[in-house]
Amino acid sequence: MKSISDLKKFFGQIMNTKILVIIFIVGIGLMMLPSGGTKEKKEVVEQQISGTAYKEEIEKQLKSILSSVKGAGNVEVMVTLEDDGQTIFAADEKSASQIEGEAKQNTDEKTYVLKNDAGGGESPVVLKKSRPAVSGVLVIATGAKDAETKNELLNAVRAVLGVKAHRIEVLERK
Repeated sequence: MKSISDLKKFFGQIMNTKILVIIFIVGIGLMMLPSGGTKEKKEVVEQQISGTAYKEEIEKQLKSILSSVKGAGNVEVMVTLEDDGQTIFAADEKSASQIEGEAKQNTDEKTYVLKNDAGGGESPVVLKKSRPAVSGVLVIATGAKDAETKNELLNAVRAVLGVKAHRIEVLERK
């Protein structure tokens, strides 16, 4: 009789183990499923918003600082961005050359390095991210009629943004 009860106990443990293994496999399968297709759209929108926010922040700070220049008076600023900045991603690059007779064949392969996100998805590893480049600045000031004030406003913009003088226009406010 002991052997029958021992067999029942043994098979009961195996069944419990099978159930746990099945639950474990299903759990891993659920974690592998993609979280949704809206991720790419969100990233693009966030980049556009951040570029716009960056432009607006520069304009706000420039307006504030240029208004403090003696004789400048009421100041408005408009900044034009050259691009949306640059993002450089980590990548593994492989290249191979094959020569057959007189023909030469080159093969290049680039694979981006991905990291796991907190949400279970994957995203590329960013090596470098740069701000958008400023291509031009327009300053409209009440005091720009005075040549010295106009020159001070121009030099202030050059110093703050590192933009060349030919990309900056300072005009008198009507």
